[in-house]
Amino acid sequence: MSLFSHLARCMLPTMALLLLLYRHWDERPALAAELIASDVKAIAATGDVASARAAKGASETVPVVFTIDVDPVRLGLVESMNGPGGHVTGVSLLSACLGAKRVQLLHELAPRVKRIGLLVNPNNPSSDYEQKDAQAGAQKLGLETVVAQARNESEIDAAFEELVRRNVDALIVGTDPIWLDRRQQIDAAANSSEARLAVQIRNDLLFNFTGGGYSAPPTHKLKVQINGNRAVVAIDQATALPNIETYTLKTTYSLTEIATGKVVVTGNASTAVSYDTLGQQRFARLSGMHDAERRAAKVLSDNVTTRLASYFISGS
Repeated sequence: MSLFSHLARCMLPTMALLLLLYRHWDERPALAAELIASDVKAIAATGDVASARAAKGASETVPVVFTIDVDPVRLGLVESMNGPGGHVTGVSLLSACLGAKRVQLLHELAPRVKRIGLLVNPNNPSSDYEQKDAQAGAQKLGLETVVAQARNESEIDAAFEELVRRNVDALIVGTDPIWLDRRQQIDAAANSSEARLAVQIRNDLLFNFTGGGYSAPPTHKLKVQINGNRAVVAIDQATALPNIETYTLKTTYSLTEIATGKVVVTGNASTAVSYDTLGQQRFARLSGMHDAERRAAKVLSDNVTTRLASYFISGS
């Protein structure tokens, strides 16, 4: 039974629901006060800590039922789990308290991951607890964390650009209403061609030079920028649809000596890979596209590796 159905069965004709979009953080206390002034008999504060706090602070007598993702005792919403006390009670999923567990699970699924990105909303009071818990778990496993912040949908793409720039191997998304509401945008950003290929090229280069390990402190820093595009090569005359396409991937790179800050190598490379689109078979076409991208990335990684190996051998 849904929360709304249960409240309706309680026959409380003047109940109010404090359910706000994430972009209205600052308006919640005012809205809660407005609801109290309207003589409501109870408030259901769902979704996040800010709503629960606003509802609790608006009155000392009107019952408040919350749903949150952190420890309500730690935040001062209730006295204890067994005896909430006062006029506030509710349900905590405790999902924000599982940051370290998520890191551990990610490490078990992908043991080669060394640098983990954390996407958090700094406006959410529970994000700080979740971030610290995840960072503590990563530290125990010898993993590095990179925190990217986004307060609304317009900052998500910029956060992913920062994560790609910082060369993260994997991503943990924090528990927040904004991420649930914008999950399609997050999925699209995480699965973009640029993000996937940047990670593949980085991993290929690391493996080429280190065999997958970090045997010595780094002496150089490599910066790689990529740009890809597609072009139709042939069209099926029967369907007027493309049946062969070419994916072109270009890169510019520079190698910097860490001790001196001197750029010692610069260069660029490009490759083009053709693939069948197989007419109207959508998933087969997507598979062909992704395979072409992976092949192009591998060729570029090998080209850059050869150029850098030549520098390290000859010194020029």
